[in-house]
Amino acid sequence: MFQLLLFIPLIHANTKLPRPQDYKPFYHITDPNVVLNHEDIWIITRGDFLHKAPELDFFLELEKKYKGIIFLGTVGNWKLFEQEGIHLNDLHHAYIFPAGGPVTKRLSNKPFKSEKSMVDGYIFGKVDELNDENIGEWMIESYNNEPARIPMIMTISDDDKLRGIAMARTIQHYFKIYFSVGVIYEAYLPKLHKHLGYEPVIPEVFFMIAEHDEDDVVFKAGNLGEGEVKMSFYDITKWLFEVNQQLRDDLIDVLEKTGREKMDYEFDDMHPDYLREMPDVAKALRDRLDIKQKWEKDEL
Repeated sequence: MFQLLLFIPLIHANTKLPRPQDYKPFYHITDPNVVLNHEDIWIITRGDFLHKAPELDFFLELEKKYKGIIFLGTVGNWKLFEQEGIHLNDLHHAYIFPAGGPVTKRLSNKPFKSEKSMVDGYIFGKVDELNDENIGEWMIESYNNEPARIPMIMTISDDDKLRGIAMARTIQHYFKIYFSVGVIYEAYLPKLHKHLGYEPVIPEVFFMIAEHDEDDVVFKAGNLGEGEVKMSFYDITKWLFEVNQQLRDDLIDVLEKTGREKMDYEFDDMHPDYLREMPDVAKALRDRLDIKQKWEKDEL
């Protein structure tokens, strides 16, 4: 059973998150370990510390489109990576170092080919692609995790499919303990209206909120409201911090109505305040920008 719930954020977390302007368009790399030890996807291209190279305009536009999702770096010479046993060829303008740890980046870096290949093969994992057959089970499984994961759905336009997938994957990676992220593609949306209980706009982000109704579980669509939250990495992550506490408090009410006296199922080994505030996620998002490296004297 599905109903529509207009969800208005009442809780504003004081967690300090990186702002869009905190992400540099380019980082001039002097230490390859900065890239190898960084968890996110990097695109490295040729250029001096002033980022002068004819192809950089293309990558600058790519960085704007994927702000907060990808990191771009320039190097003066590919030989910088040879000290780490990584051989890059001058025949290629740029290389992708995929999301993941040092081993993944050492073994799986490839020449940059296209935006599509970047999203398909090099950004974090995957998210659940929802349809009329799997959406019900997906919501129940989300709540059955310990701690419970709030199901969050992103509707994705056919015209902006690559960026939407990349954003969903990255958000899922960083919030995986707290939220399940599913995507609905524009072509599948008409078949899902009856399951959602209303017609979402495209693009849009909303939650499926479980409520107890006699002997049944009712899922309500927590609609963020058209135009209220921009479809950007910063705006969506900021919103998740703002609404998470109330979502958790509401879930406790639901569990209490089912007769649970203790909330161990909900909180598992995590303190309730920790689960509401998600300090580990906030720290991880800040740590992404803590990029420190040694500079040669002639580059200072």
